[in-house]
This record gives sequence, C-alpha cells and structure tokens, in this order.
Amino acid sequence: MCPFFCEQWANPSSPYAFAKQASDAIEIARSHVASLIGAKPNEIVFSSCATESNQTVLHGVRGKVATSTVEHSSIIDFLKERDNTCFVPVDGAGRLDLEALDFSLTQQQIELVSVIWANNEVGVISPIEQTAKICKKHGVLFHSDAVQAAGKIEVDVKTNEVDYLSLSAHKIFGPKGIGALYVRDGAPYRPLLVGRQEKGRRGGTEAVPLIVGFGKAAELAKKDLSARMGHTKKMRDMLENSILQQIPEAYINGDKTCRLPNTTNIGFKGIDSDTFIQFLSTQGIMAANGSACKSSAITPSHVLTAMGRTHEESNEAIRFSLSHLTQENDICSAVSILKTLAESLRG
Repeated sequence: MCPFFCEQWANPSSPYAFAKQASDAIEIARSHVASLIGAKPNEIVFSSCATESNQTVLHGVRGKVATSTVEHSSIIDFLKERDNTCFVPVDGAGRLDLEALDFSLTQQQIELVSVIWANNEVGVISPIEQTAKICKKHGVLFHSDAVQAAGKIEVDVKTNEVDYLSLSAHKIFGPKGIGALYVRDGAPYRPLLVGRQEKGRRGGTEAVPLIVGFGKAAELAKKDLSARMGHTKKMRDMLENSILQQIPEAYINGDKTCRLPNTTNIGFKGIDSDTFIQFLSTQGIMAANGSACKSSAITPSHVLTAMGRTHEESNEAIRFSLSHLTQENDICSAVSILKTLAESLRG
C-alpha cells in the first residue's frame, strides 16, 4: 500500500499518464477480490465498507425485501425504517427456516431476499445454496452479506447463484475503510453514490492505497485456505472444549457443526458479559459480546434474541474470534485467565 500514499499518488480517473499506475493497480486488486469469490473482475464494485455495499443493494430495491432475523445491524437497522420488509425466522441454533422463506415468497410479492452468509455473532453458516435455489424458483433477486465468510470458508458466487454479495477488507487482514460489492452481470443496479468512478457504479475518488491493500489481502486469503482454516478450527475446538471442561455452567450458542472455523459464542451462566469482557481486556484477552457495530448498544443481542435466548442469557454471551495465527499456548493462557476470572466474578 505504501507507494500509493506517497509515490504513485495520482488520481486514477485523471487523463494524464501518471494516473495509469494507480488505475492499473486498482484493476489488479479488482481481479484478486473477484478471484476470492469466483466472480469476474467487472462484477466487482469497490465501496467504503460492507455497510455501504449492503445498503447500496437495499437502496436499489423499490419493492418488498425478505431477510432473516439474524442479519448484520447494517441490514436490520436499514430495513426497520421501511414498511415493506418480511423477516424470516431462525431456529434455536441460528439456522434459517427455509420452509418459512419459501412460504413467504409464495404468499408475498418479494423483490429481493437478503441472507447473511455466515453470522457475525455466532458464526452459523446459512444454507446459501438452498436459499439461492428458492429465490431462483420464485424469480427473486438474492443478496448475501459474506463479510464473515470470505477468506474463512469457500465462497463461490457462481455455484450458489448469488446476484449481489458484500465484502469487507478488514475481515481478511486488509485495511479498514474499504469494501466491495459483487453485482452479477445483468442484475439490476442503482448506485447509492452517483458519479463517474467505478464505471458509473459508485461515485467518489477511489481510495487507491486501501483498494490495493484489499486486493493483496484477498490474494493471501485465497492461498492455502483449507490448511489455514483447518488449524483455526483445531484451535477453536480446543478453546471450547477446555472452557466447557474447566468452567462450570458454560455453554455454546449456535449450531455446533455448520459454522465458521474461527468464531465461537460462549455463555457463562450467572456472569454479566460486559463486566467479564472488561476484566479480560486488562489481562490481554480481546473478546466481545456481539458485533463491534453494536458494542455500545444496551439492548440484548438481536441475534441471540431471534434464536430464543432470554435477556439474561444474551447478557451472559461472549464472542471469541480466532485465526490461523492463534497457537496452543494462546488457548492455554486464555482458558487459565477465563477460569480464574469466572470463579472470582461468581464468588
């Protein structure tokens, strides 16, 4: 990224020759991001973040939208302002009710379905392929927020016949402040920001260094994906098993099989998660009790509520995120600290 801050600083949309360096760098990055999800480069539109990508798709819909009750807040909060929204439930494990979705599309005039690929709080993976088939059967457009999924599991927009898909660089070790939207060739599209950049699909001067960083992150994320995530899953399972064995009345939230390899949501009965997280932070353990976008909210997690958890259970939940950089000694140290703090807080 560094040369595009100080040396190759030209505006990529300018007509002079110097600008071609920046323009070419953007196209290389676009090809890497496209490759990560099995798309064509011309189907990728860069944005400022996944929230913008999500809301660009929703902004372009005039009719009714069907979505799940466990979507990211950028979807839920946007659609709450509209009357023409159909919310599809999930079960106690966070799995989408496909029969309810199919019934909704049969009974109502739905223009777009938006279903998160993998949940950001509990890591549960949605049945994207089946959802896409249901949408196709009813002639309905399909969007998926794949921010948590890309770079963690295989994501292919062609196999799953998605019309729109949102991405964010910082979830795959890229820079913050840059996202992307996949728009299938031929899918209807209305820009949220009008302008001539991005082939008229997103106005505003391109953030070249961030786009370059996103491209490199996408290239690295695709490399050795299976091996990296295999290690991450091993570390996550070690963390979960150790906590469940060593800390009484701890429990897992969400489906234990169909989920991301790097995410676990654990409840600690009788312990307020806000207090627990503050103490953990002083010991070098960075955890959360929901999405970072909702970290200042005082209401219970809408995801856990949709899964049937009580207010009390929601306030006991902590989300831990791991990566291929996590090692066994990290897990052992974390569990030791968790056990000591849990005993202290309960005492």
